[in-house]
Amino acid sequence: MPVTPVPRMEAEWQAKDEEIRRLRQEQARWSAEEQRLRQTNTELKNNLVARAASRSEERARRIPFRRTSATAPESWILDAVANADTNALEKLVAAATQDDPFALEAIALLADRDGAATLPMFVDIFALAPDTRIKEAQFIAATVETSPHAEEWVRALFNRGSTDTHVLSAAITGLGWPAFPSVLAAQDLRIKPPPHFQPDYALRLRLLGALPARVEDEQLRTLVGRVREELQSHLPASTAPQPVQ
Repeated sequence: MPVTPVPRMEAEWQAKDEEIRRLRQEQARWSAEEQRLRQTNTELKNNLVARAASRSEERARRIPFRRTSATAPESWILDAVANADTNALEKLVAAATQDDPFALEAIALLADRDGAATLPMFVDIFALAPDTRIKEAQFIAATVETSPHAEEWVRALFNRGSTDTHVLSAAITGLGWPAFPSVLAAQDLRIKPPPHFQPDYALRLRLLGALPARVEDEQLRTLVGRVREELQSHLPASTAPQPVQ
């Protein structure tokens, strides 16, 4: 005769079967939840891509072109500098944000007229092309005496260092040569070559001393040495600050 399981064993088997069914149902529920989350994640990624594309199109509509191939300054830019017309600064800013190099130089040549308040404004507000950022750094440093904002900008750049050695190099060069080569002055005899103010060479040396004592880049170290010698050549030997060790 077949052996009939005792009631206790039947109860245990039924409990195990019930547990297996419950686990299978739980597994199915989690699989469905995982699929839902994957679908949601895909939809979110698609939405982010669509938003990024939409923002790019919006920026393109706002800035329809960049004048990176200008070969000569427009007459109104020359007139603005020749006439020291600070009312033209707003229009010059608009042109400079389109990476017009002549408009940016015009703003630098008018720095003594507007307190150099315009040039440092570009740093954090406008997304300029790399070449424009480099020129901007040079012009800010070259006109540093005309505004506390310019001096603060140079100090901040030197104190924190810069991952962009080209921008750092341009600022160092600007400190050394306030009489930067001017395309606009060469184009129009009405425009006086820079500087349009009395440079403070002692101030420039002090700012140069704000650089870290150890500059790792060999070319930057060489440039710093040249600029320091250039600045000290404009000062009496007794008043020239000593090089930072």
